[in-house]
Amino acid sequence: SIICIFCKYTFCLEQHRPAESRSAERCSPRGAEEGAPKLKPKKAPDPKRQLQGKIAKAQGARFEDKLQASFDWYAAQGLAAVEKTPEPLRVARNLGNGKFLAFYEKKAQPDYKGTVRGGRTVNFEAKSTATDRVTQNRVTEGQWDYLQDQQRLGALCYVIIGFSSGAVYRLPWSDW
Repeated sequence: SIICIFCKYTFCLEQHRPAESRSAERCSPRGAEEGAPKLKPKKAPDPKRQLQGKIAKAQGARFEDKLQASFDWYAAQGLAAVEKTPEPLRVARNLGNGKFLAFYEKKAQPDYKGTVRGGRTVNFEAKSTATDRVTQNRVTEGQWDYLQDQQRLGALCYVIIGFSSGAVYRLPWSDW
């Protein structure tokens, strides 16, 4: 199911009116007029889950800050030049007040790319977790394909895993 961007109803694609028939007023699921069951509005956010999300986001940001500090040190020593890969987002609609609708233009790529002294390419996918393990499904299919191709071409590829304990591990892509 999907959430309608116009009215926040959860719906199934087959049940919803086509986009060209929408009016400026609140849209409704197709068939509601004929006595079809009404769709429930989206549930209110769970405060506990929201807090967990904020904590995870903050931990991820701290982890990325530590990585960036490491990459800055390598650059200062002349050992490597590694940069964060920007997400390929495209703004679809400006909603005002600093809000917008956007979508990814292409598949996600690894979090960091660069070159080590000697000219060899290096790619890192960074994963941060509050648990004691990280599963392979945390790497998207697009990232997986990209890292496989890069490694096949001779690049150094790694997954860097950060745990809430502070432990950080660099796992070679071939072992992932």
